[in-house]
Amino acid sequence: MWHDLPIQVTVEHLSRAQGTPVGKALAELIWNGVDADADEVTVEFAYGELQAITQIVVADDGHGLPYGEVEEKFGKLGSPHKRLALYSRGRRPLHGRLGEGRFKAFALGSKVEWQSVFETPSGRTEYTIVGRTEALDRFTISDVQPSNSRSGMVVKVSEVSDRAARLDPEALVAELTASMAPYLMANPKVTVKVAGECINPQSVIKDSGSVDLSVDASPEWKDARLRVVEWVTGAHRDLFLCAAEGIAVDQDQAGPYAGVSSFSAYLLSNYINEMAIEGRLVMRAMDEGYLKLREKVDTALAEYFRARLAQDSQETIRQLKAERVYPFQGEPRGRVERAERQVFDICAVRVHSYLPDFSRSPSDQKKLILRLLRQTLETNPSTLTRILREVLRLRETELQDFAELLDKTTLPAVISTAKMIAERVEFLNGLEQIVYGRGVSKLVKERSLSLPTLFGRPLLT
Repeated sequence: MWHDLPIQVTVEHLSRAQGTPVGKALAELIWNGVDADADEVTVEFAYGELQAITQIVVADDGHGLPYGEVEEKFGKLGSPHKRLALYSRGRRPLHGRLGEGRFKAFALGSKVEWQSVFETPSGRTEYTIVGRTEALDRFTISDVQPSNSRSGMVVKVSEVSDRAARLDPEALVAELTASMAPYLMANPKVTVKVAGECINPQSVIKDSGSVDLSVDASPEWKDARLRVVEWVTGAHRDLFLCAAEGIAVDQDQAGPYAGVSSFSAYLLSNYINEMAIEGRLVMRAMDEGYLKLREKVDTALAEYFRARLAQDSQETIRQLKAERVYPFQGEPRGRVERAERQVFDICAVRVHSYLPDFSRSPSDQKKLILRLLRQTLETNPSTLTRILREVLRLRETELQDFAELLDKTTLPAVISTAKMIAERVEFLNGLEQIVYGRGVSKLVKERSLSLPTLFGRPLLT
């Protein structure tokens, strides 16, 4: 027997839920199972013609949803039970806060069925709820009946949307691996499988580290921590906003950062959790506290990757020091010099790696290139760029003459002589204007103006 189940929902909530990206919509269904204390959540796909997905099934082995709690926990969008609760029955930190997760299933298809199996004193029982996009304010629910199935929830999405029909399971695994990594690594007992493939963040982590953001932190986010994971594959550049327990509630873009192709950063703080509960994350771009925290995160990420790249370059730097071509002496003094030295080391390694002839070049040539690199990073780049541009414009014969000239004297001597000649030419041009220039020669008389006084030096020295 089926009955109507009124759903208290607004057009705004439905529009937001249906516009959810398919990957995030599936993630919400998985998190619903985790929030129900499931140890295993599986995602399976049925395919039709041209290998298009025709059905999506998300199943978990959690405690299900008791029939007597349906109206309160299912029939009201944003019902207070999750807003007030911080932990599940099994004392797991809850991911869901706004009660919108189940409605995001309609981003996957226009028909969704929830089959719940739960324990009662007399044994397991089950019932089914069916919802359609054309009647989102009123679902149908079956009567309760005995069940031989395991406890948990099975969500079946049919009449799949065009976006969901083209879903790539492999790409979904990569997306879920990034978003769920902190939680799955902290809770190894929880297993998530997509099309038979187990999500295992540890297997695709290249490197990882953490940064304590509590130094000089605002009291609001004194507990803030930043965890950084570099992936073996993919092109992730995500900043996941997480509760202190590692549950991602939203995400932003991060980077890019030089030398890092795929990474995920996780900002963990109770401050993020409070923003999610209060609904402030949606407007975080206007939240002064969050903007200050985000600025600190961006700075910390830049310093983290710069330090890691500089550390990776140490073997090459030791080699350059041994050859006595490294343009620095001693250890850096202070934080600024250390950062400048790290930037130089990273650039020097790139020169060493990407210029195949550099390692075979004479020491003097290496020293010149590295000195030019240091000058470019430390001084006005436009001045050095102009000098190099003029040198590169020289014809072959002019370059040969320049090289022969340097065999006879030093470059500073050439510059000094050229400067003196330029000054003399400028003096002669001025003298010509005084003697022959129209309007000037009539006003300047030999007896009334001394040329050495006018130009500040004698004509001949």
